[in-house]
Amino acid sequence: MRKIFLIIVGIFVLLSSTAAQTIKPVQLKSARMAAYQWIRDYNIYAEMAERRNPTKKFISLFDADEIQIVNDYLPSISDKGSMISVLDYAKLVSNKSSMYKMQFDISDANIVLESQLDRNTIELIVEFKKRIEFSERDSYGNNRFEYPEKHYTAQVTLHYDVRQEEIVAVALESEDNFESIMILHEEFAEEVNKYTDVGELEQYCRRMTTPLIKWSYAPFDFDEQIFHYQQDTIKSHLHFGLDGGLSFAAAKIEAPRANLCNDLGGTYGINIGMYHQLSYKNNQRWGFEYDLHIYCVGLGISGIYEDAYMAIDPDGGAYKRMIQLTDYVERINRIALELPIAFRFDYMLRNDLSLYTRFGVDLSYDVYQTTKVSAHANYSGYYDWLFGVTIDQNGIYDFGQFDLQTTANNTSLNSLSFGAFLGLGVQYFIPDSKWSLQCGLHYGCKVYNGLSKSDEVHLSDNINDWQSATALYKYFFGQRFSAQIQLNYNF
Repeated sequence: MRKIFLIIVGIFVLLSSTAAQTIKPVQLKSARMAAYQWIRDYNIYAEMAERRNPTKKFISLFDADEIQIVNDYLPSISDKGSMISVLDYAKLVSNKSSMYKMQFDISDANIVLESQLDRNTIELIVEFKKRIEFSERDSYGNNRFEYPEKHYTAQVTLHYDVRQEEIVAVALESEDNFESIMILHEEFAEEVNKYTDVGELEQYCRRMTTPLIKWSYAPFDFDEQIFHYQQDTIKSHLHFGLDGGLSFAAAKIEAPRANLCNDLGGTYGINIGMYHQLSYKNNQRWGFEYDLHIYCVGLGISGIYEDAYMAIDPDGGAYKRMIQLTDYVERINRIALELPIAFRFDYMLRNDLSLYTRFGVDLSYDVYQTTKVSAHANYSGYYDWLFGVTIDQNGIYDFGQFDLQTTANNTSLNSLSFGAFLGLGVQYFIPDSKWSLQCGLHYGCKVYNGLSKSDEVHLSDNINDWQSATALYKYFFGQRFSAQIQLNYNF
């Protein structure tokens, strides 16, 4: 067995020696010169700049047009992959209507391996460095789309036919990565186009994302290998809020003999609503808020009321009826359904905190009114025809002194009103959630709240008769100043 093995080895050595003897040094020299000439031709023909049939001259450098070579036409990586046929590659580079123009140069070409394949074929492997870049065709601005310079090392396998003195490539490969290409395009960056990867893009988006703004990246429609950052703000929120504060009125009481004044009251309410963003830019946010607000507002009127007018007693006698209400205290409560519409502006003090102001108009309707009064009442009659006597004793007609305490379910204030308001506050976005909490101050004024007027007003003719002091108002502007707290669900 050992003898047979030695015979086979000997035959192999003899055949190799015989084959080697067929290649002369001058032929090897010619093969080497042809290899370097192939590199020079490749450097010319790969530009596809020949006037007549440029693709044919490029394809002639290879043994066949279906040979798979390294795809360094970077814009086509996502479609064609890292390897491409010689014919497809030639079509890409020669297409003058494509978006990109290719530029390249070759350097440091060296033969790294020589071998004899058969009596007439020498195989040479040439290694060279290639620089490639792609720029947007017919565009010269700084913000144009580009594939920046990429350097790689290529190995071309060449077969030289010693008889025909011709050389062709049978393979063109690279160990560098051509699996995927990602370009980040930022128009106002120092480096407008740069190579990147998924990890870098995701890290940037995580770092820039705030409770209000979500950063992401996406490819351009015309090139899925070129990416850009995009930000998507939270455009809406649903909210629920509570408010409470003071109510007061700018109102004039028209009663010459009355000394009545408006007192402070309280106000509280709940609201639900929605916010919609119109614009967000440079930490400034504009939008509209729509609400349904249910609130209770109080109003007080106190002081002394005096009145006098001519009347007829039950026996037909004419007299001057005089009424005095002292320690007069009236408490009015109104429950209203309000529809405010506000324009809102937020300025981001930091990623999770904004300062906001809001102003707008509202329409409200009183679904419930009630008023309660307490006073010390004195009803008397002056008879000038009875020698100027004044009767104020209890038990005579309806004269006398009484404690007036009664309630009513309406006032002279119309149920429908229009108003304007202004608010100021801060909003805090709760980290890692869709919720935000806001606190603020609110001022509202009823620009219009109509009055039901009668020709002659008497608050009380007798102990069984009374109407609200709002009937004495010449004008009325209800006002509220309250603190608000609101929880927002952002989406």
